[in-house]
Amino acid sequence: MFFSAAILAGAFSAFLAYLLAKMDGVGGYEGWRWIFILEGIITVVVALASFWIIAPWPEDAKFLDPDEKALLLRRLALDHGNATTDRLTLETFKTALADWKIWVGMLAYFGADHTASAIVSFQPTILKQLGYTSSQAQVHVIPVYIVALVFSITAAYLSDRLAHRYTFCMLGVVLAAVGWGIELAQAGTPAVRYFGIYCCTAGVYILMPVLVVWLMNNLGSGYKRAIGSAFQLGGGNCAALVSSNVFISAQAPRYPAGFGVGFALNVFAGLCCTVLFLGLRRENRRRDAGARDDRWGIKREKLTNLGDDHPSFRYTL
Repeated sequence: MFFSAAILAGAFSAFLAYLLAKMDGVGGYEGWRWIFILEGIITVVVALASFWIIAPWPEDAKFLDPDEKALLLRRLALDHGNATTDRLTLETFKTALADWKIWVGMLAYFGADHTASAIVSFQPTILKQLGYTSSQAQVHVIPVYIVALVFSITAAYLSDRLAHRYTFCMLGVVLAAVGWGIELAQAGTPAVRYFGIYCCTAGVYILMPVLVVWLMNNLGSGYKRAIGSAFQLGGGNCAALVSSNVFISAQAPRYPAGFGVGFALNVFAGLCCTVLFLGLRRENRRRDAGARDDRWGIKREKLTNLGDDHPSFRYTL
């Protein structure tokens, strides 16, 4: 739902920008100033209201009755089983930082996030090639995000139903690769490049939510999951530092550097997903063979705080 909201926000903000741009001259301000003023006010108001609306924990949700809370907590318990990290110690923190899954997951997200942040860099050029004005271009961005929303929700639903992540991540990588390939090869055909935007956007919004959930599934619950989430999202979002610097104005409209880097980082994300899949499958097989059964002999206090290192835990593939 978080990523679906982000996709809808992209569509809604484009439509809102189209409307607000027509306020050019109102109050002595240019249209672009009104976009910043009104969208900023909306953001602040919603953020303040969220403090009272969003429940911090399932048991605190006022919109659920006691039976619904009990059902939700029972499902959450079944989801992570014995894989909990409820006590934050220095050893727990060091173990999380040394976990290869977190670093590989972060690098995969870095490659994916580059596509998401780069799209806004080359969309205007392609839409300008199609002959649209700036305000018309805002409207033609909306269907791109609507299509991405449908793909994202469908992939998320099927991924949950099948309890499988890797194939859906690679589906997103392949679809985005098609889009990047189109942008590289079809500089003189703007209509085809517009289709490439659809592929890039749909692909990355299949990949990103599934990738985040995949890593969280495999970190148990508690503090380790919180640390992993911070590293994956915080480190992965640094891709914007790359995407904002590779689309060189002098190279427009072909942008060979920008599209080349985008294609390469998308492939890099796919390679990281493959490394994650192979590593998790190997560890599951080792546990099935009893290679981690020696952990059953450690002190109960430590055993119950192992998180995904618990010998009964099996990784989601």
